Amino acid sequence: MFGTRFELDEEKILREDKYDLNKMYEIIEEMATKRAGLTKVSKNHYEFRGEKNAQAHLGILVFNCLLDSEWFTKNVKTWEWLGDSNDENYVGDLINSFKKKNMGVWA
Repeated sequence: MFGTRFELDEEKILREDKYDLNKMYEIIEEMATKRAGLTKVSKNHYEFRGEKNAQAHLGILVFNCLLDSEWFTKNVKTWEWLGDSNDENYVGDLINSFKKKNMGVWA
């Protein structure tokens, strides 16, 4: 199983009133399900349920859609990569990983 799980800072988003929280979730769901081919497990959790190219599908959402979207990255509190070819129970902290690699909004 490969997937991603995140938590948006909903209080901050509502307080700042810069982005529409419901629209943000709609955009994320569209990117995840239509562009990346992932399945929605819960509000903030998406997985790839196919047999081939799971990492590629997850990468489409993480790297091509969300990483450079400031409206997402500036408002995400936690963001995890779920699964690894060596250990399906692997959970990686994407925010810390991107910070270390100077990627995305954290560069």
